[in-house]
Amino acid sequence: VNSEATFTASFGRSKFPAWGAAGGEGGSPNYFVVERAGEPPRRLSKVTALRLARGDLIQMHTGSGGGFGDPLERDPEQVAADVRESFVSADRAREVYGVVLTDDGRVDGAATAAVRAGLRGPGHAPAG
Repeated sequence: VNSEATFTASFGRSKFPAWGAAGGEGGSPNYFVVERAGEPPRRLSKVTALRLARGDLIQMHTGSGGGFGDPLERDPEQVAADVRESFVSADRAREVYGVVLTDDGRVDGAATAAVRAGLRGPGHAPAG
């Protein structure tokens, strides 16, 4: 196969993503995925002069920064705004922030309180 291009990349923070502070979660790592016909995808963070052929696909995944503060203490209305702006999905809003949204994007207060209580576990009251 004749090479049509070469690819070189070196991502930092691929093994040790940004850390969180004051109870915030850590960030996600930087990496890229190389997909070739007939081969399983390869996840890499550094490569020098990788020969590429027509049809090869490279997906670059840029990591996120670490969070600040307990995500369960974030104002649910702010989380809903983040979902509207596509900063976070509704699923992640529930999983990470404990915020439950209705089908029209509004905060379901009772469901949010119940999910947050479950995520905190027994004996862990909200800060404040």
